[in-house]
Amino acid sequence: MKVAVAHGQMPPTVIEDIMSAFYDGKYDILLSTTIIESGLDIPTANTLIVHRADMFGLAQLYQLRGRVGRSKLRAYSLFTAAGAAENHGASRAAAESAAVAGNARRRLPTSVA
Repeated sequence: MKVAVAHGQMPPTVIEDIMSAFYDGKYDILLSTTIIESGLDIPTANTLIVHRADMFGLAQLYQLRGRVGRSKLRAYSLFTAAGAAENHGASRAAAESAAVAGNARRRLPTSVA
């Protein structure tokens, strides 16, 4: 299997070359960021895997899902989300950030003389 990688930090000409090569079948898998959200029309692409779909909005997920299934081939969109342990860590980090922000507010003077 040949894998191509594309992301927004690459020069636009390089991204275009990679997309064209993927369209022409020179690569079997395209690993990319959400730069493929719009403008990519590859009828033979039939599977999309979105890692940490819980980090995206519904409109973005709908756009991403629309990148596959553009032919008579059955298409699949697989979305992963954070596990319970990851969510607990994120909640804990958010709580710690709120506590730090709360402590910072308490240190501010109530009036300026």
